Amino acid sequence: MNKFRAMEIFTCVVEEKTFTAAAKKLEISVVMVTKYIHALEKELKTELLQRTTRTMTVTHPGQIFYEYALSIIAKVNESYEVIEGLQAEPQGLLRVSAPMTLGKEIVAPIVAEFMSLYPKIQVELILNNHPVDLISEGYDCAFRIGYLRDYALVAKSLLNYSMSICATPAYLEEYGVPQTPDDLHHHRLLSHSTWNNNFTWRLRHDGQEIPWPDSWVMRSNDGYALREAALKNNGVLMQPRFLIEADIKAGRLVALLEDYLPSPRPVHLLYPMKKNVVPKLDRFIQFTLEKCSV
Repeated sequence: MNKFRAMEIFTCVVEEKTFTAAAKKLEISVVMVTKYIHALEKELKTELLQRTTRTMTVTHPGQIFYEYALSIIAKVNESYEVIEGLQAEPQGLLRVSAPMTLGKEIVAPIVAEFMSLYPKIQVELILNNHPVDLISEGYDCAFRIGYLRDYALVAKSLLNYSMSICATPAYLEEYGVPQTPDDLHHHRLLSHSTWNNNFTWRLRHDGQEIPWPDSWVMRSNDGYALREAALKNNGVLMQPRFLIEADIKAGRLVALLEDYLPSPRPVHLLYPMKKNVVPKLDRFIQFTLEKCSV
């Protein structure tokens, strides 16, 4: 007797409540259904179903066997779906969320290269400094900076997000070089508009954390706009190291207050837990991990 097939037939009989209805759903004869149920009861040496001319009830052993059978059938079907998913060519729409500066400098190049490898995948990359709700807003995954609070999502560590403070040589010649965080109060500051009580970068000084001063001459929600202002000698900038590293190496900007910089924060790739493999998302996760894992 094929035990797995017997389980399928038995669970169908329980759910359809009659042999005739189960036979119709399974597209086999009533005789075949009866044969499998009898063989199953003989194998288990117990009555699983109590049958009369008008009714059929599930016995206590039958109920226990039904629940185990359901679980086994689900696992077998899931294993087929997983393997089929691995073999399927990734395709469809992939929706990705990322903060603006990280998105432009790090995520966008990853997406561009990924799309060249998987031409049947469409990617909608949304850059926004406000965290999205992946499930309710229909995102497949999101890049997040900082320590996580949403434990309902799967998180993969990617890289550390480090800040730098800098200004042009011309600006520093005119206004002087700040030696401590307190000196920033006497400088023209270029600040990011998302730095608030919920998300801020605090400088470290004598064992204390000091907020970036609020006396800005320019504020923007785009790190690139602030960088352009700094390069035109407009003030002191604090932005991610990866955004201004080339400018520092080229001498266009000068790194400042390196002993007082905020502690680096982790960057994670988040996605909802999936029961089965989704090829487009699975390939994107693996590709991203290869490109920028810590």
